[in-house]
Amino acid sequence: MPKCQNCGNLMVRADMYDPEGVVPLTIVTIEEKPWACISSVCKDSSQNQPERRSVMLKIFIEDGFPFEKEPVWLDDKSYSDAISSLVFVCTDTVVICEGKIFLAKRRNEPMADWWVIGGRMKFGEMPDASATRCFKRETKLAIPPHRFEQFGIYMVFWKTRAQEPRNAGTHSLNILFALELTEEELKSICLDEKEYTKETLLLYPNQLNKLIKEEKIHRYFGAVLTDLINQNII
Repeated sequence: MPKCQNCGNLMVRADMYDPEGVVPLTIVTIEEKPWACISSVCKDSSQNQPERRSVMLKIFIEDGFPFEKEPVWLDDKSYSDAISSLVFVCTDTVVICEGKIFLAKRRNEPMADWWVIGGRMKFGEMPDASATRCFKRETKLAIPPHRFEQFGIYMVFWKTRAQEPRNAGTHSLNILFALELTEEELKSICLDEKEYTKETLLLYPNQLNKLIKEEKIHRYFGAVLTDLINQNII
């Protein structure tokens, strides 16, 4: 897939992509086919364009779905093969405290850098339950599910991963939640040392945006930050 010359994000076929409420910011023709940039950080966005709405998740459960099924344990080889073959769903949580965004530095690929708190969803798990479980596992802080506010769904193509072969990449669908914490709750966070270093950041949106533009924080956060602002979450 081609990349947008304005923002560098991957483009999609404009004639094959029309989700409700998502407005392409840039449309170009390559080999007689229309390609669109739908990134919310695209420099071609303007005040004249329609308001972009978050794509919210709709869940349908068929009667008889085996919620009680025991999970299957995968050995390293099977897990590596699964990552190479399947798209994984992750639930990630953006922690907000007094108008600032909390980031932690991960140790492991696919994003061994500044990141939010989260992990992969389990079979038969609801997104808010997954976000709650992953957040408690990563921070040792138990927060009830109703405080997690879903605000966006993103598809990410990572070029690396923690499993061998590491350059084989990872393809994930990330459901993002916002979580407002008090200052006392934020101080109670105890990050999993296997997943994170002791380094953390607490930034106002303009500070975070500056680091994104300087490429000190992944540009993926540009889209996340835009959606947080557009939905009046921060």
